[in-house]
Amino acid sequence: MSKDDVALALNHVENGNRVTDIYIAKDWRIIDDVQNKVMQFLRKSEPKILELIRKKEISRQKAA
Repeated sequence: MSKDDVALALNHVENGNRVTDIYIAKDWRIIDDVQNKVMQFLRKSEPKILELIRKKEISRQKAA
């Protein structure tokens, strides 16, 4: 159900649904889950990324 549907059902007429937001509990689980997965990926990938950076720096030094 959309926020606009809730606003209409509660007879709210203001734009932006600020009053309606009072009645709707935010569910941050999806955002928390995505952020946790990104952090896990970065932590897992960090050694590989650092190794690639190191190799790139070495090849730049050799080319110079």
